[in-house]
Amino acid sequence: MNTVEIEPKLRKLKIKDADVFLEDYETGKGKVTISSFNYGAFTFYWGSMGSDLKDFLLRINGDYFAGKLSSNSYVFDAKGSTKNVRKHIREELSYELPRYKFMSAQKEMREAIKKLEYVSSNNEFVARMIDLPDNLMCYDLDYKEEREFKDIIEGVFKSEPWHFIAEKQSNEYNWLVGFHKYLQRALKASE
Repeated sequence: MNTVEIEPKLRKLKIKDADVFLEDYETGKGKVTISSFNYGAFTFYWGSMGSDLKDFLLRINGDYFAGKLSSNSYVFDAKGSTKNVRKHIREELSYELPRYKFMSAQKEMREAIKKLEYVSSNNEFVARMIDLPDNLMCYDLDYKEEREFKDIIEGVFKSEPWHFIAEKQSNEYNWLVGFHKYLQRALKASE
């Protein structure tokens, strides 16, 4: 079997703290490799671009570029997840859990929910959500009121806590979106 190796047309650019390697293979095929001291290395190969690599990179947008090169586009957002919990309680439980009912227990619950803003992963968030109703001390409530309160919030915290999980774009992704603009400027300047 005969194999034909195609030597790519290699172009190297220095943009900010990153080395960029653009490899044009045959028409419509190319690869980008970025090596950054602060963000690591990224690479992606396109097998069907419809043009040479330079024109393709000038045509695409930063989100597409970052989505292809980023290995971790989204990360867990603790503040956004906590915001989703608060919104659900405020909007969906306003009848079962009005502000004037179980006031001390609700205050303690709000303080426990605030601590969710500092968890570091979605697994930790889910575990804390599941444990939260059992860890609340309802000092001012009698047994019946405490049971009623905990039954209401267990439906929120224990049933499907992963539905509250929010994600945000990673720093890596955002860096690549911004870097794409610098890459486009460098490519235009080299014309």
